[in-house]
Amino acid sequence: VLIQSTTTDTDIVLGAYLASTLYFLFRFIKSRQIFYIYFFAFVFAIALSHKITFLFSVPSIGILLIYSFVATKSTTYLYQLKHLFFSMFFIVIMSLPTGYISNLIHYGHPIGPETATKHQSIERAGNLSNLIIHGSKNIARYFFDLLNFDGLRNIDQIEYWQEAINNQFRKLDATFNWGLENSKTFTIVPFNYTRHFDFYNGTPIYGSIFLLVFIPSIILLLSKKRKAIYYLIFSAFIFHFIALAFSAAYDPWKGRYMISSLVFILPIASIFFEKIVSLKKYMYALPIFFIIVVSAYSTLLFHSRSALLSTHKLPTIWNKTRMEHLTVSRPDITKAYARFDSIVPRDAIVALATINDDYEYPLWGKEFRRKLVPINPFEKGLQPIPTEAGYLFFSKKVIKPLPHDIRLGTDTTLNEHIIVRGEDYYLRKLK
Repeated sequence: VLIQSTTTDTDIVLGAYLASTLYFLFRFIKSRQIFYIYFFAFVFAIALSHKITFLFSVPSIGILLIYSFVATKSTTYLYQLKHLFFSMFFIVIMSLPTGYISNLIHYGHPIGPETATKHQSIERAGNLSNLIIHGSKNIARYFFDLLNFDGLRNIDQIEYWQEAINNQFRKLDATFNWGLENSKTFTIVPFNYTRHFDFYNGTPIYGSIFLLVFIPSIILLLSKKRKAIYYLIFSAFIFHFIALAFSAAYDPWKGRYMISSLVFILPIASIFFEKIVSLKKYMYALPIFFIIVVSAYSTLLFHSRSALLSTHKLPTIWNKTRMEHLTVSRPDITKAYARFDSIVPRDAIVALATINDDYEYPLWGKEFRRKLVPINPFEKGLQPIPTEAGYLFFSKKVIKPLPHDIRLGTDTTLNEHIIVRGEDYYLRKLK
């Protein structure tokens, strides 16, 4: 969670919202005070207003919501249904005006235009049969992503063991012809058994915690009869995992959604630690905690975007310029943006003819005094250059450069540590 919070991904906030909704739901079950249902609905509405991705959690929340009806036997079902209906109505009237209605009006879809829906949502799969086939493959892909030592892989011997695990799954893949690596359908970043350094060190999932704590906890859960709530919470975790695989294309960056999955699987870990306490074998926990701590410190020290110590030929946070920090995930564009910053006055008006993946925030300058005017807005195409603009910053893909334009120096040959390739950028002085 600490590492994921250093990214610009707002999805991590959904984990906090989810934890809050479940807290209020369980408080309702425990206290039978109906106002907790409205607190539950209030946080749910905020989460849904924040991002539609929160719908991933709806099947899982639904399981526990049904349980709340069974668990609160002293309250009549009709009474609960009445307040649940009013709270759901509250969710609708609070969340719909935050963008869903305007998207429906302008694009005919609550998420937005077709470009957005086909890139990130279920529509990318195509028809139902494709969704079933490739959604199932995504379950296997995300499951394998969980079987990674993450930060410990910075230790050569651990990386050797990790590769041994990888090879066993490659053999299974080849035997059953799954095509998890070869198939690119319903993926954004293609899956690879050798999980990329930027993923296991930049956006880790659970790492050794999953391997050393969660897997034994699941085995203990399934090996002996437990309280029903444990199975319900575990089912909620499974449903959340399936929703992640089927509702959008595979993307290793989506390990950030596992923070929400953590809300469901973490209570299961209590079974594992209760077992240690019941056996009075407290020393068993020490090596597990030691490995997890080493893994955590290793991931922090060698983080792919903010490393305290040098690794994989990446610069550390101590010797980076301001622009290197701002473009840390796009090192191929650093030189171009730095040159732009050195040429363009700090209070200039700049027209931007860039694409959707391009960064804008480094272009404002250190004092945020430049005025940026996008002229290639999403879904609208290239617009006229405003008369007040003094400079034009553009991608070669959007505008064909003229002989007097300044090529800013994007490194188009750089391949290492590049996930999204930068454009070839140019600068034109207009006045």
